[in-house]
Amino acid sequence: MKLYVFEHCPYCVKARLVANYLALPVELVYLQNDDEVTPHRLIGAKMVPILQFADGTAMGESLDIARHLEQLAGTELAAGAFLSQANHWVSEHLSLIFRLTFPRWPQITLPEFATPQAIAYFQSKKEQKLLCSFTTLLSHSAEDIALMQTALTQLSWLNSSPELTWQDVQLLPFIRNLTVVKGLEFPEHVRQYLQYWQARCDIPLFFTNAV
Repeated sequence: MKLYVFEHCPYCVKARLVANYLALPVELVYLQNDDEVTPHRLIGAKMVPILQFADGTAMGESLDIARHLEQLAGTELAAGAFLSQANHWVSEHLSLIFRLTFPRWPQITLPEFATPQAIAYFQSKKEQKLLCSFTTLLSHSAEDIALMQTALTQLSWLNSSPELTWQDVQLLPFIRNLTVVKGLEFPEHVRQYLQYWQARCDIPLFFTNAV
């Protein structure tokens, strides 16, 4: 199977987490961010992740892919004791996460931004989404980092269970992406949580090249 992804995409990380945790044979394929042809050919829409099977058929939607991978492995992930809290935290802070991360992705080396055209495409789309330029977003980083600093303290219930749950699938990709934000301090138990799943499921963090 092939999993078409962007490195910066939290929804792609959801599928990658489940595939790696269940030790399923999945080949990662990185698309350029401005590649509209490939996803439209595979699933009729510009979106990732996309799971392509050996017969050439494919499916989209991160949670649908994750559920399908579950079925292929013949197992079921537990919900997790704090699934509702995880969903609420992400929903409450999603706009802030995007404001902090979107303008930073083109500044680090990621496979989906190998060309100037891919970077320009991403910036145009995300500035339209947030109704704000990347330059303006970066100029407000200090205020947004302070807000996120407070938000991270709300994760007092978070722990590094050895078993992947849907709670982790829903929450981890978004916290992981915040590691690209230089100056954002993570509570120690949140950092340990990230590092545990980085090692367990081969999900890269961005502490060393944060901007």
